[in-house]
Amino acid sequence: MQNNFSLLLCFAMQVLFSDESVFSISANATHIRRHVNERYHPDCVVRTVKHPEGIIVWGCFSYYGPGRLSIIPNGTTVNAQRYLQILQNSMLPSVRDLFQGQEYIFQDDGAPCHRAKVVKAWLKDRKVRAMEDWPGQSPDINPIENLWNIMKKLVNKCKPTSRIKLIEAVIQSWNHVVSRETLENLVESMPRRIAAVIDAKGNVTKY
Repeated sequence: MQNNFSLLLCFAMQVLFSDESVFSISANATHIRRHVNERYHPDCVVRTVKHPEGIIVWGCFSYYGPGRLSIIPNGTTVNAQRYLQILQNSMLPSVRDLFQGQEYIFQDDGAPCHRAKVVKAWLKDRKVRAMEDWPGQSPDINPIENLWNIMKKLVNKCKPTSRIKLIEAVIQSWNHVVSRETLENLVESMPRRIAAVIDAKGNVTKY
């Protein structure tokens, strides 16, 4: 069993994990003092936004550090052509930065734009070794999902009030707050994640 874990960890250390996530300007709790019968006074009411402004963020990371982010306006469709731009402008530079000529494996999920023929051809032309058989609906075995949760907590602490502030908070948290140790721990959890999923026969795990 220990040998299997060691092999899985060595494999995981070669992987560039990737995914998209949505970040929104969230309303932060505000505490005020008011007199009796002032519950609905304009000065004691905070207006909410039904559809808060947000962004879609594509990111990637490996055992060796965070990759480059790609910021996409919320409401924009991530189709095959836009995904190719992300791969060209963010994924490939991340590979050069993190793996420095060493072998790597690119992971993304089975979203339609990820599996488009034009994307597959692009990856093949550039000799990108990709995990094409990644199972759908499998957040338990993709550590970047945990990284997104960490990121959202960090961004919310910044209390961004505009799209620009939101982008700044995301970039700052990604590049300067999330620690290398956190990323290493996430990758090192891969053998345990896979074992937990197998034990649970594909059902929900603690990850």
